[in-house]
Amino acid sequence: MPKQIASLTFISVVSYLEENYPSIDIEKIINNLNNETPNYIEDLETGEVGLVALSHIKSENYWFSQLFFNSFVESIKENIPDSNLFYKIGKSPHKAHHFLKTAVGMPLIGPKKMIEFIQRENDKYNRTKDIVILKLENDHVVFRAVYHNGIVPSSFGMQWGSGLLESYILLSGATNVEVMVKCIDKGPQKPGDEGKGVYEFEARYNKKLTFFNELRSPRIAEKTLHLLTKNHRAFIK
Repeated sequence: MPKQIASLTFISVVSYLEENYPSIDIEKIINNLNNETPNYIEDLETGEVGLVALSHIKSENYWFSQLFFNSFVESIKENIPDSNLFYKIGKSPHKAHHFLKTAVGMPLIGPKKMIEFIQRENDKYNRTKDIVILKLENDHVVFRAVYHNGIVPSSFGMQWGSGLLESYILLSGATNVEVMVKCIDKGPQKPGDEGKGVYEFEARYNKKLTFFNELRSPRIAEKTLHLLTKNHRAFIK
């Protein structure tokens, strides 16, 4: 399958479901998807090609197609009738083990550096869209998610992006975060269509002055960003 979505995206979903909806049988969902349309992947340990398994989506080393991820999400939505589910999942990565390692250092870099970090991580670990920063101020950020040609944007992707953006900004030391999403171009509506979807994310917030903010320096910020990059390589689908 095309390598478009890093497995850390799946890990965020699975971690949230295991914590909040333990009765959901994720392995059964994957097996049902394979029964409908076989989804093959090369196992990195054995080198053999086989059907996608739960062990693959819980590993940090795999890539999956957007189509498979979308099918997985739709199956989750059928089991959990919560219209805000993926906004909540987007806000949840800071609870994951790999993220807790670095969350304490977030206030050292501030919201502006955090947005730049988000952009770099998306470019490396999501191959369905590009992030273009339009405005980056101490209390206001605007950026656009420009999907690659033929990629179908999803409503849950916008929810996820909103929640993830709010989570990052809060952890960077800001308060009173408000996130808005605006459609610039809907792009293709079904697989096989041409076009590029464009969505604009805007966040306003108060930059909280703390002891850490006062001590922040470019050297400390760079070290913190290096640690973040090492331990948390994921962004919104």
